[in-house]
Amino acid sequence: MVADRVPLAQFADDGATTREQLPSDVADAVAFLASASARQLTGQFLDVDGGASLVRAAR
Repeated sequence: MVADRVPLAQFADDGATTREQLPSDVADAVAFLASASARQLTGQFLDVDGGASLVRAAR
C-alpha cells in the first residue's frame, strides 16, 4: 500500500548505513541467489550495501 511507504529522505535520516557491513552479508545474498527461492530472478542488480546506494540516490 502506497500510504505505508516511508519517504526516501526519512529512510536516509534513519541511519540506513549505520551498521558495519560484514562478509557474511554478501555471503547470505549469494546463498539466496543460488537457492531455489531465487529461481524467478533474472537480470537483477542486488546491492548488498546496507542502504548506501539509496542514500546516495537521495542526494
